[in-house]
Amino acid sequence: MSKVKLYIARHGKTMFNTIGRAQGWSDSPLTPFGEEGIRELGVGLKAAGIPFKAAYSSDSGRTIQTMDIILRETGLETIPSSILHWTTVRLLSLLMKMVDSHWKHLAI
Repeated sequence: MSKVKLYIARHGKTMFNTIGRAQGWSDSPLTPFGEEGIRELGVGLKAAGIPFKAAYSSDSGRTIQTMDIILRETGLETIPSSILHWTTVRLLSLLMKMVDSHWKHLAI
């Protein structure tokens, strides 16, 4: 069985973030500042030479926009990419919290 490395990026800063409003499942586009931060992430990932084989995003506009910017900046627009339904993303989020909690417990 081969190992898989999973890289997770949070969406860039949005209009709702700017006014301190929680988005939940609402959507708002990235701000120019948010776009710039994600461009810098893409540039850094490209410089690191990480060999991505696929990209995934939730179905919210802000996360799709984030994925598109990262793929463009890394020059990987042609790799397979998929949009996941929010329920799948929610399950992954819960799994990440469980893993994070586990590692915190081990560090004590």
